[in-house]
This record gives sequence, structure tokens and C-alpha cells, in this order.
Amino acid sequence: MRLSLLLLILNCYYVTAQNYLFNGNGDTLLYKNVCNSFYIKTGVPMSMDGAVLIYSTEDPRVYAIKVNQLKQTEQAIIYILTYLQNPETQEQEKVFVDKFLVPIVEKEIKDSLCIENLSQELNPESIELKICGELNRGLKILEYELVLDNTVWAVKSNRLTDELRSQIFRLEKGNKITIKVMYKDLLNNSFQLTQVFTK
Repeated sequence: MRLSLLLLILNCYYVTAQNYLFNGNGDTLLYKNVCNSFYIKTGVPMSMDGAVLIYSTEDPRVYAIKVNQLKQTEQAIIYILTYLQNPETQEQEKVFVDKFLVPIVEKEIKDSLCIENLSQELNPESIELKICGELNRGLKILEYELVLDNTVWAVKSNRLTDELRSQIFRLEKGNKITIKVMYKDLLNNSFQLTQVFTK
């Protein structure tokens, strides 16, 4: 009996872990003063206590969650609901399928810029420009300026151009690259970040 109960609990945990992600990882935490991301495989998240504000995004499986600064609380309750068809009336009805008690923490979150595969001897196509950090909050680069050999390249895109990849790839080791990016979070709040890299 105890073994069956343990297996049931582990199975529920595994299913939950596969279906929901807070800020791109398995930690069930929400952070103040930033836009949190919440991935859900199926269903819709809802807050009934007003501790958090939940917004839909371009991706139907990703939601933006902001901690409500007017509520002085250290935790939020998030319900997951889905819509099922009533077999008798044929109408769509809300059904609650899950519930989270999520701690709210205050921590300074610093975004950083990274160029993946910069120091590796790979082909130019593998070099990628990304916003990285301890949380995956769905940040997206809008445009950037890159200073390379005293030449400024301004690109309104979130991707490195083929020409810039080739220029970076051909740089000798020890040379510096300065990059300034404009990026946004899931609620379209804009930010700037400047970083210097050494190849």
C-alpha cells in the first residue's frame, strides 16, 4: 500500500514537472520587480487572491507573471484551469485541474549578454548572440550595436548577420568586441545592456 502511494506521488510530481516551468526551470518561485515567465503544456493559469497579475503572450503556452506590488504577501496561489465540454448541456465549463502555492522572493536579478561558441573553433554559423542569466524569463533582443575593429555595426534584429558572424569568426584571439543590445521582456518593457567580450 505504502509503495503504491509513493509511486503515485512520484508519478504526479513527474507529470507536474513536465507540464509547468517557472522562469525556465523546475524551481517553483516568483521574483519581485521582474516579469516572470510561466510555461504550461495545457490549461490556463489564474490568480484569485490578486497576489500576482497574469498576462498571455504571443506563445499560447507561455504566460507573463508580475507580482502585485500593492499586495504585501510572501506567496501566491496559482490555479490551473481547463475547459471541458459538459456531456449533458454540450457547453464549455471551467474545471480546476491543479493548484500551486508559490513563494514570492525578493532578489536582484541581473541579465547578462553572451555570445555562444565565441571561443571555440567552429564554423561561423554556430556563433549566437543571446540574453542569458540565472533565469529564463523569455527575454528577446530587438536590436544591437556591435563594435568590431573600430567599426560600428547597427542591426535591427535579434540575430547576428552572416557577415558579422564571419567577422567575429576571423578575429584573432585576444581582440575585444563591444556589444550594446536593446531587449524586451514578455510584457514588452524595454532594457539596454552593454558588454565587452574578449575572443
